[in-house]
Amino acid sequence: MTVTACALSGEEALAIAKRAKPDLALVDVELAGEDGFMLARSLIAQDPMLRVVLVSSYELEDVAELVAGCGASGFISKTALGKQAIEALLED
Repeated sequence: MTVTACALSGEEALAIAKRAKPDLALVDVELAGEDGFMLARSLIAQDPMLRVVLVSSYELEDVAELVAGCGASGFISKTALGKQAIEALLED
């Protein structure tokens, strides 16, 4: 797994994803003044093959409906975030 880019805004994330064509995007649900769930929808609409994994300091139980409704491949709490957690999620 290789990190290819980091975006500071939803607009930047969309531009990078369009240019770099990553296989996976990690998206924080709480972006500075932006909605990570909407960004996930936009990234998937731009590239339906992109796997979007949402991350948050919240637990899944707190955001489960929003995660389910945005088309993301999954969710990982920041307390569990790591290479192994991402790989396990993508294997399912």
